Amino acid sequence: MSNEYIVRYRTLTGVGRWARNTVALLIVVLGLLFIFRVHNRFGIPLYTEQWVGVFLSLFLFNTFLCLPPSKRSPLDRLPWYDWILAFLSLPAGLWLTINYPTIVIRLGEVTNERIIFGGLAILLLLEAVRRVIGISLVIIALIFILYAKLSHYLPGALKGAEMTWGQMINYIYVDPNSILNPGFSV
Repeated sequence: MSNEYIVRYRTLTGVGRWARNTVALLIVVLGLLFIFRVHNRFGIPLYTEQWVGVFLSLFLFNTFLCLPPSKRSPLDRLPWYDWILAFLSLPAGLWLTINYPTIVIRLGEVTNERIIFGGLAILLLLEAVRRVIGISLVIIALIFILYAKLSHYLPGALKGAEMTWGQMINYIYVDPNSILNPGFSV
């Protein structure tokens, strides 16, 4: 076995470094505010899922800044497409944070906004998982998504209820038992 240290993370300079450090600091500060429930002390009611939306956005943002998409990608600069993915991460989670009090009232309702932001969040999350862990977990996640979509064709105990793509994206995105699960937020 080689003693070589394999560098996976980018060495950022300039605006990229500033953005990464700022978001990392935000994650720490907001994490402490969440842990100590500071919002409760000021009488600001927030759902845990609203915090998860903030952290989802920030973690995805920094993932696209710090981790290149492949081993052959440059480690000394940030390509334009990673800037785009990083900035797309912000509305993917922040939309949940802003709209969750309304969402919780109509959890099962499928809207175009939920499909758009949900589809964006799911795709970004799958790409971030691929960069951090690898393609194997992405394949497993896609198998479960396809199972949910196609399970109504299966026999016996494997049979599930038929659902549209919109219903499935809505469930994965806004339901507290999915991306917003407290286990995910850990």
